[in-house]
Amino acid sequence: MFHMKRRDFLVLSLSTTGWLLAQPVSQPPRQLSQNIYRTLQKVQHHIAPPLATNLVNINNLTDFLESTIYHHTYDRDIRAFVIEGAQKLLEREGEKLFTYDHVKMEKMLRMYEEEGFGSRWLSRIMILTLEGMLGDPVYGVNTGSIAWRALGEPTSYPQPKERYIFS
Repeated sequence: MFHMKRRDFLVLSLSTTGWLLAQPVSQPPRQLSQNIYRTLQKVQHHIAPPLATNLVNINNLTDFLESTIYHHTYDRDIRAFVIEGAQKLLEREGEKLFTYDHVKMEKMLRMYEEEGFGSRWLSRIMILTLEGMLGDPVYGVNTGSIAWRALGEPTSYPQPKERYIFS
């Protein structure tokens, strides 16, 4: 039976961990078309609580959503579902979607919600939007912990020093 001294084990473990951490993380290329991005952005802006739209940059929310769904650990089926839902909405409404005011957008999304697919899709977009709004500021959305402060919540500790999900 092979026996290793504790000190040798620790040295080997630490050197291997350092090597693994130094390896580049492969990221899939960004594939959201401009219209899919704009569709997601329009929906996020509409469904985000009014207080949030005053606190966070909606562009950053959509960037967060995109970086999240394209992260190598994110479920490919959910990624496809998010993109497919935006495509269906865009095909259904066309470019006029981008001109809708709040009332028209609400009516259209309520109709989309009546479809089983649309309801599940809107739920997923809401989850991703809330994750971005309430996530750690290191991810670029909840800058200065402003959303946490608006809710009367203290800053979470320990805070990450760098992103775990890379853009």
